[in-house]
Amino acid sequence: QAKIPSARSLDDIAMDLTEMGTPKVSKLVTLEAKNQLIMASNGSLISSGSQDSEVSEEQKKEKIMELKKKEKLLQEKLLQKVEELKKICLREAELTGKMPKEYPLGAGEEPPQVRRRVGTAFKLDDNLLPSEEDPTLQDLESNFIIHQKLVEAAKKLASEPDLCKNVKKKRKQEYADAVKKLQEIENSINEYRIKCGKKPTQKSTLALPGERIP
Repeated sequence: QAKIPSARSLDDIAMDLTEMGTPKVSKLVTLEAKNQLIMASNGSLISSGSQDSEVSEEQKKEKIMELKKKEKLLQEKLLQKVEELKKICLREAELTGKMPKEYPLGAGEEPPQVRRRVGTAFKLDDNLLPSEEDPTLQDLESNFIIHQKLVEAAKKLASEPDLCKNVKKKRKQEYADAVKKLQEIENSINEYRIKCGKKPTQKSTLALPGERIP
C-alpha cells in the first residue's frame, strides 16, 4: 500500500518555495545588474568618445579657418608691395628709358614697354658744344657736357620722393659715382690744357651746386 504523505502546513510549503526560488531570483537580479552595468559603461564610453571626436573636429575647423584668414591677409599685403614696387620701377623707367631688373614679373610675363617721360631726356645744345680747334680737347669738352647732363639726371632720380630705402641708397650711390666721373673728366681737361700751355678751367663746381640729397 502506498504511503499517504502526511499533510503539510502552509508555512512549510511557503518555506520550501522560498528556499527554491531564492537562488534563481538572485541569479536573475545579478544578471540584470551586470547587463545594466555593461550598457551604462558602453553608453558612457560611446558618449565620451563622441564628445571627444566632436571637440577635436571643431578645433580643427577653427584652426584651419584661422590659418586661411592669415594666409589671405599675407597675400593681400604681398600683392600691395608688389604693386608698389612696379610703380617705382615704372617711374624709374620713364626717367631713364630702361626698365630696372627689379621689376617683378610673373611666369612667362614680359616687362612692359615704357617710353621715356617728356622732359627727362636731354639734348645737347649746339651752342654749348666746344669750339676748340684741337680735336682731343674738343672730345674731352664734349664728354664733359654729356656727363654733366648725366649727373643732373642722376640727381633727379636720387631726389625723387617716395623711394624705398634700397632704391634710394642705390640712386644716391649712382649720383655720387656720376659726380666723381665728371670731376675726373674735368681733371683730364685741365691736365691737357696745361700740357698745351692753356689755363685750366673750373666747370663742375659751377655747374653743380654742392646740394646734399636728403
